[in-house]
Amino acid sequence: MSEYIDNLPIDDSEMCFQQGSCSSLKMKDQELGNLRDEKRIVLEERDDARNEVAYLQRLINELFKPNNSAILLFSERSKDIESIIETYIVETDLSLDFIILVENYTEEIEDEIIDIQCEMYRVFREQKLDFLIVPLMGRVLEDCISSDAKSIESILLRL
Repeated sequence: MSEYIDNLPIDDSEMCFQQGSCSSLKMKDQELGNLRDEKRIVLEERDDARNEVAYLQRLINELFKPNNSAILLFSERSKDIESIIETYIVETDLSLDFIILVENYTEEIEDEIIDIQCEMYRVFREQKLDFLIVPLMGRVLEDCISSDAKSIESILLRL
């Protein structure tokens, strides 16, 4: 019986596989090489995606810091008040101070700003916020703000 099995003809694919010279084996090697290249590309793309996610997470964390959220809300709510020349921010460990520059002080301006203040006090209950309306009345800007104050526009640019 064993002799019969040994004398059975071997088909071409089995013989070429044993000899390592068949075209299907070469194709398998090429496919394996292609798969390795694809794996390398996928791993590089995964690393790029992880870096992008980390970057976006840092941006989100920066955006949702309480001070930044308060600054964004004030900026959004005050953008239509034409009387505001510029707003400056002084950030300390204890408070966030808004220095609001207007040309001339009026009760109407004060009422509009008070509405924003009330909303911000409701939204940011745990945060100490201070608001100061400063009429320029022809004075030079540098005479009205401290050196550690930052323009709200410059703060928004870095967010």
